[in-house]
Amino acid sequence: VFKGHPYIKSAIDMALNDLTARAAGVPLVTMLGGQDGDTADLYKVVTHGEPDAMAKNAAKYVADGYRRLQVKVGGEVRGDIDRVRAVAGAVPRGTVLFCDANAGWSPFQARQFADQTRDIDFVFEQPCVTIDDNLSVRRSVDKPMVLDESVQSLDDLLEIHRKGVADGVTLKISRLGGVSRTRQLRDLAVDLGLMVTVEDTGGAEIDTAAMAHLSLSTPAEKRLHAIAFHEWVTVKTARNAPPVEGGSRMGIPEGPGLGIDVDPDLIGSPVLDLKV
Repeated sequence: VFKGHPYIKSAIDMALNDLTARAAGVPLVTMLGGQDGDTADLYKVVTHGEPDAMAKNAAKYVADGYRRLQVKVGGEVRGDIDRVRAVAGAVPRGTVLFCDANAGWSPFQARQFADQTRDIDFVFEQPCVTIDDNLSVRRSVDKPMVLDESVQSLDDLLEIHRKGVADGVTLKISRLGGVSRTRQLRDLAVDLGLMVTVEDTGGAEIDTAAMAHLSLSTPAEKRLHAIAFHEWVTVKTARNAPPVEGGSRMGIPEGPGLGIDVDPDLIGSPVLDLKV
């Protein structure tokens, strides 16, 4: 087996998990620990832009039913302070905000941002690149912190817990190498007392179904939220996609395995056919 290449391995692992659950006649969520709840909260991304435009988009998403927003920051600090203030002022109290810098800041910049937004209620998401840089920010700010890009292995997760860097983690299936490895890290994170989001770097019906099964097999009290990537794309790779209720909650497709029906005409002919 080639070392590395997690994004390639992820697709294979996802298919094998689907086939195993289908052979057993059970939904994949059953094999991942059992379902806790009918639906998972969804969040909506407020993409980086002018403050007024971001505020307008945030207000629209809340009107659509979303109560959890991921606000993209990580650029010039003063501008991002204005952006977050505009978004916070446009949404009702109780809306959960995540300020996600995608590792775009130095510790100095992250502390600048945090100091000037102390009066705004938000969760800090991956302000800096390294675990130690995020730890230095963690020690000087009074906000919950979630790490995403820093979590690429079991060792990373253990280091984050040992150093007390974060309150939660975002686990991306393809980055970790598939459903099996993601489940492994998810279970460890839960045991360590961390909050967990299971998602991916992108995807459509197939990938979103895997996210839904992993999310809803995470204990509800440790589940942060999920994302419905299949609603972001115009090309449909499968039928019976994960159902989205009220624009802000996602369930699991009915049926064994992932519960979806892949569209073979769209996927095309296989490049390799293995028979036992």
